[in-house]
Amino acid sequence: MIGESSGNSFSITAPVRTFERIFGTRLRAASGGAIESVDASGRASLELPGSKLPKDLSPLIESVTFGRPPDFGPTSW
Repeated sequence: MIGESSGNSFSITAPVRTFERIFGTRLRAASGGAIESVDASGRASLELPGSKLPKDLSPLIESVTFGRPPDFGPTSW
């Protein structure tokens, strides 16, 4: 599901396997609760490589990023 736009961004919500299949990447949980995109060599990034975007969308999208959870507040989650 694509969420409402907010300023110059929007969110995508889907099961991990769906995201991995559509964008041809592997996702993994990182320390602190962040999500990372992992390439074939095992290198992780908080940004999806632009080459993974469908060709018709790549001219319209500057980046796909995975935000880090806030590092303040309750820590017992």
